[in-house]
Amino acid sequence: MPSETEKAACKRKTRYGNDFAAQQALKKINPARRAKMPSRTYKCTVCFGYHLTSSAKK
Repeated sequence: MPSETEKAACKRKTRYGNDFAAQQALKKINPARRAKMPSRTYKCTVCFGYHLTSSAKK
């Protein structure tokens, strides 16, 4: 069961219906931004959709 922290994080993020849609969004990100950039997609255990993340794979 997801924790309250995981649920809150999920609510903040854009949900993609499938990995392909998330991959397409990842390709459109502007690399000139100075903020931490998403580098991969992952399946969310809260909403079962896909999100983008900048953290290394666990």
